[in-house]
Amino acid sequence: MKNSHTQITCPNCDAAFPIDKTNYALIAQQVRTKEFNDELDKKVQIELSHSLKILENQLTTKYKDQISAQEKSINQLKSDHKLHEEQLKNKHQTALDEKEKEIITLNNNLKTNDATTKTKVDEAIKTKEQEIIQLRNDIKLSEIEAQSKINEAVLGKEKEIINLKNELKSLEDKRKISDLELKEKYIGQITLLEEEVQKIKNFKSSISKEIGEDLEKYCETQFECVRQDSYRNAIFEKDNVLVNGMKGDFIFRDFDEDGDEIVSIMFDMKNEHDESVKKRQNKSFYSDLNKNRLQKNCEYAVLVSNLEKDSEFFKRGIVEIGGEYEKLYVVQPQFFLLIISLLRNMSIKKLKDKRELQIAKQNNLNYSVLSENMDIFREGCLEKIKLASSDFKQMLNYIDAVIRKLTKLREFLDSAKSNLGIANQKLGTFDIKSMTESTKKLGPSKD
Repeated sequence: MKNSHTQITCPNCDAAFPIDKTNYALIAQQVRTKEFNDELDKKVQIELSHSLKILENQLTTKYKDQISAQEKSINQLKSDHKLHEEQLKNKHQTALDEKEKEIITLNNNLKTNDATTKTKVDEAIKTKEQEIIQLRNDIKLSEIEAQSKINEAVLGKEKEIINLKNELKSLEDKRKISDLELKEKYIGQITLLEEEVQKIKNFKSSISKEIGEDLEKYCETQFECVRQDSYRNAIFEKDNVLVNGMKGDFIFRDFDEDGDEIVSIMFDMKNEHDESVKKRQNKSFYSDLNKNRLQKNCEYAVLVSNLEKDSEFFKRGIVEIGGEYEKLYVVQPQFFLLIISLLRNMSIKKLKDKRELQIAKQNNLNYSVLSENMDIFREGCLEKIKLASSDFKQMLNYIDAVIRKLTKLREFLDSAKSNLGIANQKLGTFDIKSMTESTKKLGPSKD
C-alpha cells in the first residue's frame, strides 16, 4: 500500500520536501510534547511560586515540616520531569538518527539516478548522432548512385546516337557506291541509245519498207535485239488476256536485281498504208488504251503509231498526251526503244528516290523515336531526382526536428539535474533540530 506524503518547508532555507504521515506524526508529537511540557512547566512554576508564597505566609510556622515534605515532593517531581525529558530526548534523537540515515540513503539514490539518467541521455544523444550521420551518408550514397545511373543512361544513349550516325554514314557510302555502280551499268545503255538515235535518223529512208511488214513483229524484233544487253530482267510479251472484251498488244515489265518492279508499260501498235482511203486518228485509241493500262495494272501506256504521219504534233517523235489520259504517250515506230529506255530510266530514278525517301523516313523515324525516348528518359530522371531531392529535404527536416527535440530534452535534463543539485544541497543542511527550534513557519520553495 502506498503511503501518502506531507510537504514540509524548512524555515531556514525555505526548501520543501515530502515526508510520510508516520514520520510527520512523530515529529508533530515531539513538537507538541515539548510545547506541552514547557507550558506545563511554566504553569507549574507560576502556580508553585504563588502557592509557595501563600503557604509561606500562612503556614510558615505551622507547617514547616509539611513545607519541607512538599519541597521534597516538588524536587522529586522536578527530578521525575527531568528524567522524563531525558527519555523523550533520547527517543527523539534515535528517530532523528534514523531519519538522517534515510536522508543520506535518499541522497545517494538521487546521485545514482542522476548519473544513470545522464548516462542514458548521453547514450541516446550519441545514438541519434550516429543515426544522423548514417542518414547523411545514405543520402550522399543515394545521390552518387542516382548520378551514376544517369551518367550510364546518358552514355548509353550517346553510344546509340554514335551508332546511328555510323549507320547513316554507312548508308551514305553504300548509296554513293550504288550510284557509281548504276552509272557504270548504264554507260553501255547510253551508248546503245546513242546508236539507236543514229539508227532512228537513218530509219526514215527505210520506213516505207518497214511499213509493209507487221508493226508488232517489227517492235518485238527490235526489243529482242537489245534484251540481252539492256533488259535481262525484263518481260515483253503479248497481252492475251481479255478484260471487258478489250486487250492490248504487248505488256512490258522490267525488274531490278532484288525482284522489285521498275516500270510497266501497256503497248498498242497501230499501222496504216499510204494508199489507205480512210485515214484514222490516234486519239480514237486513247480511251481503250488507257482502260487497258488501268485494268492490267501498268504504270504507263504507249501507242506506237504510223497514223497521222504528216501531223506536226506527232512529228516530234515522242508525244505525252496528258490531261484526262495521264501517263499516256504516242510515239512513231522508230522511237519504240527510245520510249522504253526513257520511261525505264525515269522509273529507276523514281524508285531510287522512293527508296532513299523510305530510308530517310526510317532514319528520321529512328531519330524521332530516339529523341522521344531521350525526352521521356530525361523527364523521368528529372522527376526522380526532384522526388529524391524533396525526400532528402524532408529527411533533413526530420533530422533537424529530432535534433531540436533532443536539445530540448537535454535542457530539461540539465534543469532537472540543477534542481536535484539544489535539493541535495538543501537536504544537506536539513535537520529536525533546526526545524523544531525555529519559530519561522515553513513556506513554498522559491527555487
